[in-house]
Amino acid sequence: MRKLITYLLLFICCFAARNMNAQDPHYTQAHRIPTWYNPAAAGHGVEHIRLTMLYRNQWSSVMSPFKTQGLFFDKQVSKVGLGANLVNNSAGEAGIRQLFLNGQLSYRYAFGKNVIASGLQVGLIQKSFDHSKMTFDDQYTRSGRKSYNAYR
Repeated sequence: MRKLITYLLLFICCFAARNMNAQDPHYTQAHRIPTWYNPAAAGHGVEHIRLTMLYRNQWSSVMSPFKTQGLFFDKQVSKVGLGANLVNNSAGEAGIRQLFLNGQLSYRYAFGKNVIASGLQVGLIQKSFDHSKMTFDDQYTRSGRKSYNAYR
């Protein structure tokens, strides 16, 4: 019975994940924050608590550089792993921002020398931008003045 439940949960997770799409910030040292890419890694290999902080500043030579700040936490309690992510990502002069707040729950099932892990992630994503700071080609005339026809 336990085997049947395990296979059923695995099938449900695979079926639900095939319709999901997302655009997330990408990191160069992904091995430092495994729960960002795989919620089943929450608590895996952690003896006490894993707390990771991240700061990334790209293109600092432009007026408004791309910045990403993050805080990642995970812990293992028996066979269950718990985790949480808080990431703030801002890009460009238009004030494009993304705020991620995610929680992870993972479970490990050992059979012999092998382990199978499954994970679930639930979270909130808040995206925003300042449309008054954005400019487009069709809002300017040949004389270089702004044409407000693009906003009508």
